[in-house]
Amino acid sequence: MNAWLLLLTPLLVLPIVTLFKFVGCSSFSSADAEPVDNLRYLKYLLGDPKDVAIQKNPGVHPKKADIIGYWRLVDAEGNPAKDEVGFQNGEYKSGKAISVVGVDDSETAPGIFLTGQPSLVKSDPISTCRSFIGGHVVIPFKSGLYSTAFTVEAWVEALWTPGTKFTHSLFTAGGFFRAEFDQTSAFHGFSLSANAEGRWDATVFPHVGPLFSSQLPLIPRPGPTHVALTVAAPDPVSSKQQVSLFVDGKITAIGSVGIYSLPNGGHLFIGLHPSNPENVDGGGTHPILSKVQDVVLHRKALSADEIENHATFKTS
Repeated sequence: MNAWLLLLTPLLVLPIVTLFKFVGCSSFSSADAEPVDNLRYLKYLLGDPKDVAIQKNPGVHPKKADIIGYWRLVDAEGNPAKDEVGFQNGEYKSGKAISVVGVDDSETAPGIFLTGQPSLVKSDPISTCRSFIGGHVVIPFKSGLYSTAFTVEAWVEALWTPGTKFTHSLFTAGGFFRAEFDQTSAFHGFSLSANAEGRWDATVFPHVGPLFSSQLPLIPRPGPTHVALTVAAPDPVSSKQQVSLFVDGKITAIGSVGIYSLPNGGHLFIGLHPSNPENVDGGGTHPILSKVQDVVLHRKALSADEIENHATFKTS
């Protein structure tokens, strides 16, 4: 009997050891495949030097200190929109249908998210993003959320029907109030939306109405596109600020405004134009009807090389 036990014991132990190896109870050996690093885009933007040398513009070195907030928007249901730099988490807002009574250029929407959508960032294939179908995100106002010079960027995949008359709002930040130089109350802040022609419209106060619409390329579809809006620091001579729009890493429009009026007191809305920019639960119009991922707000105007690296990010 003892002889049989000695013979069978190795045969019983071997499958158990092999099972533990495959379910992760042992460390990877040199012969094992390297696990996928699903956060390389995030790490790069936060200053990890690992992938700097292989980018199209290797002289660019991102810094975490330049980022105000970074919302990946890949959070599990029931969780807040996590800010990767810890400044201010956002709130997912859903369950309220979008009404368009008296608003001719807005689509209706059920006010929901569709979760589990494929990642828009190629280097992060394990993540899943959301389709914004009237559901939207609000970043509540907090001192330091806005700066005189800034960049706001995101990955987007347009899902609305092309060729319609509707406007779709990606970002709105600001509120209506009377500043020192105002004769009456006015909008202070910025917005970025897609117009009926499939171009991005940028509005930056004190300019009235869209400052410009993006030129070619139009918003690409199908598939993800990267968009970035930058506002530079005031020119020391003219005091004007240059405003630039980038689509997929290429500059598509340039304009200028007088000294940019910060949207202090106004929340940052992602995926909806608010009825009341100072009310996080006030609803709104012009739902984005798109997938949205990796929204980043910087406290400076990124250079063309920096934005190109984000839009063309490589891991090999």
